[in-house]
Amino acid sequence: YIESHLKFAERLHKMNGNEEAAEAGSAQPSLSSFAKWKNEWRTQTLFFDVRDNYGLDNNRASNGPNIIDIPSTFCFSSTVGFNVLIAKAVWCTWTVATLIYAIVDALYKSYWLAFLSNWSLVFATFYLICSFVVSILPSDSSLLRTTTMSHPNEIISNDDDNHKSHDERTNNNYEQPQQDQVEHFDPQTTKISPLLKITWVSFAVASTFQCVTTILYWLLIYDSDTQITYLTLMLHGIVNIFVLVDGLLSNKIPVRMKHVLVVAVLSLCWVFWSVLHDLSSLSNPNLGDSSSEVGDSADDDAIYSTIRWNHEPLSAAILSFLVIFIVEPLLLSLIWLCSLRNRRYVQ
Repeated sequence: YIESHLKFAERLHKMNGNEEAAEAGSAQPSLSSFAKWKNEWRTQTLFFDVRDNYGLDNNRASNGPNIIDIPSTFCFSSTVGFNVLIAKAVWCTWTVATLIYAIVDALYKSYWLAFLSNWSLVFATFYLICSFVVSILPSDSSLLRTTTMSHPNEIISNDDDNHKSHDERTNNNYEQPQQDQVEHFDPQTTKISPLLKITWVSFAVASTFQCVTTILYWLLIYDSDTQITYLTLMLHGIVNIFVLVDGLLSNKIPVRMKHVLVVAVLSLCWVFWSVLHDLSSLSNPNLGDSSSEVGDSADDDAIYSTIRWNHEPLSAAILSFLVIFIVEPLLLSLIWLCSLRNRRYVQ
C-alpha cells in the first residue's frame, strides 16, 4: 500500500515537472519598454486599468495579466508604514502652507490664478491632499467596494430553496457585508471609489504640470537679473520633488498613458484663457515687478513674455502646440517609465 502511494507521488511529481518545463519553454519573453508603451494605447487598456498585460497571454490561466495590488499601491491605512505616513503629512502640510502663503503674498490676488505656475501649484496641492486622505482613512471599504456574489447556477436552483426564509437566501446568495480591510484584491468583484480614481489621475496631472512649469521657467523665463525667492524655488522645483516622490516611491502609482488626455484638456484650458486675456482689454498688473515672472520686456497685455498672442501669435501658437502635444506626452512617458519599476502586484 505504501509502495503504491510512493510510486503514484513520484509519477505525479514527474508530470508536474514536465508541465512546468513546457510552460517555461512557451512563455513569452518580456517586452521592451517601447512595446509596453504601445500597449498602453490599446483599446483593451482601460482608463483606470488594474491589469498589466505587458507581454502576457491572457488565454492561459497560468500566464494571465498581473493585477495591481491597489491597497499597497496607494498606501491604504492598513498597509502604510509609520515613516511613510509622517513623510506624506510633512510634504502635504508644507505644500498647503506654500499655497496659502503664495496667495497672501500676491500683490494682486485677483490676478494670482492667471499664471500657469500657480495652476500647477493648485494641482500639486490637490493631489497631495488626496494622497494623504487615502492613507489616513480608517476603513478600506470606503475606497474599495467589494461584493461577493454566488455562482448564478447556485441561486435558488431547486424547490427546497423556495422554502428557505428570506434571511437565509439573502445571507447565502446575495451581497455580503463589506469588511473594513480588503485582504485579497480581486478586480472582478472590487470597484474603485471615486476618491481613488481622482487621486490616480491627479498624480498624472500634477506631476506633468510640475515638470512642465519647472522646465519652462528655468529655460525661458529665468535670467540672471531675476530675484530667486522662496516661492520661486517651491513653485519651480521643490513641490515637483514632493509630487514625484509621493507618487512613484511612496505610492507606486501605475501611471496610464491615457491620462495624458486629461493633462492636454487642462493645458488647452489655460491656453484658451491666455488667448482671451491677450485679446481682451485686460492687462498684467505685475508688469515691471522685479519678482514677477513676466519681466520688464513683456507686453502690458501678456501673461508671459514668451507667449504674446497680440504681437507674436505664430510663435505663441507654435510654443503652445509643442508643449501640449510634444513636451507633455514625453514627460508623462518618462514618468510612466519610472512607474514601471517596483509595481506592487497581487501575489
